[in-house]
Amino acid sequence: MELDPGSLRAIRLEHIHQTLRHRTIQKTLNLCRIEEIRELYGFKSRDNFAALYKKYFEKIHELHSTNL
Repeated sequence: MELDPGSLRAIRLEHIHQTLRHRTIQKTLNLCRIEEIRELYGFKSRDNFAALYKKYFEKIHELHSTNL
């Protein structure tokens, strides 16, 4: 089974989101800065990551809002 790049990106963004939300994950991974977390999950460009993260979670929020 092969995942498309969009799916892989979504998985990586979800992992970053969980890492940012949970201090225990950050401690386990020995990471404390967003830059370190972003790079760990394969996002090299800060600007590209910021745009993708914002777009993805705005879309998720929008989908949840319409399903209420």
